[in-house]
Amino acid sequence: MSDKSIFKQLGSHLKEGLKTAEEGLSGWLSFGSALTNIIDQTKEAVTELKEVETLLTEISRTSSRLSKSDLSRLKDNSFETAGKYGKDAADYLSAVKDALEAGYDNAEGFAELSLALQNAGNMSAELAAQSIQAADKSFRLDGSIEKLTALFDSGNAAADRYSLNLAELAEGMSAIGPTALELGISADEAAAAIGTLMAQTGQSGTEAAMAFQAILEQLGKITDTGTGMNALQSPMETLKKLAAEYERLGKIDFRKAGISNVPGGTDSTQLEDLLKNWDTFEEMLPAGKNSAGSMAADAEKTVNSWEGSLNRLSNTWTDTIGNIADSDFIVSIVNGLNGALTVLNKITEAIGPLASVGAGAGLFAGLKNTGIRNHCLLF
Repeated sequence: MSDKSIFKQLGSHLKEGLKTAEEGLSGWLSFGSALTNIIDQTKEAVTELKEVETLLTEISRTSSRLSKSDLSRLKDNSFETAGKYGKDAADYLSAVKDALEAGYDNAEGFAELSLALQNAGNMSAELAAQSIQAADKSFRLDGSIEKLTALFDSGNAAADRYSLNLAELAEGMSAIGPTALELGISADEAAAAIGTLMAQTGQSGTEAAMAFQAILEQLGKITDTGTGMNALQSPMETLKKLAAEYERLGKIDFRKAGISNVPGGTDSTQLEDLLKNWDTFEEMLPAGKNSAGSMAADAEKTVNSWEGSLNRLSNTWTDTIGNIADSDFIVSIVNGLNGALTVLNKITEAIGPLASVGAGAGLFAGLKNTGIRNHCLLF
């Protein structure tokens, strides 16, 4: 066999040896990667379970009425309920804790509403809790989760339709709540009025609420100066008639000033903004009245998103780990996996670089099959 032929075969078998080494290395790395991934996921689940247990302990201290079975049920429900909104169990339990500290009896209902509001309005947990408590106090809803949910569903439907910031709208609704309640203005009407001003003027929720407050004050002055408006009518009915009259008049009709201006030099900008956009108010009002399930529908979209799906998967894994083992067994699993990875590390250290081993093995086998090995031993 010529030297040229020998080196050609040598190159071929060297190539095969490198390929074998690459496949072996890939297999080792895949196994190691999978093992590391399992370890990481288990550690994350244990961390989540630890946080859950800590929150349950704090909840038990906050409410002595909760028995061990109550806490166990609460723990089980936390994973499922949080999953509905693409959140972690700890998020739900934190909201339960906040509700109990705020004195709410239906803490679990409060917590679910908080998650829904966080989801729909892209709010922080703290802002959602503040919004719920402020709205409850402003509209005197006595902690009714059903009424609070209806109120925020109304705001969310309006926010969705007109691309408004739900957090700002909720803040505005809470600000106008006492006045609205005193004047017989419903939450839907308040949301539509504030939402209209936000949509048309670019004001924040608080600014729009202040503007609406000024409008209501102007209505009282208009009624007092004898413009023909019935003082016994609801403010929204009065505004509806003013808007109709405003629309009927031409663009440059001087009589518009008589509708929107108030004696004493009061700025009429807010009232005019609402009157000339009354069609927006009337479109927004049905959206609020027919808004049942608005936040739940938004939550479903989030849960079915990439992030929501991953959160649900994480919840399921964490819940599974919690169901199949107690804390001691979880520790043993983690230690076992770490031990397996340590063994793998020692094996790879003992056999040296896998590429060299694989290449050498492949080359040696090739030389043996062709008889080149004996030729090479002469050197």
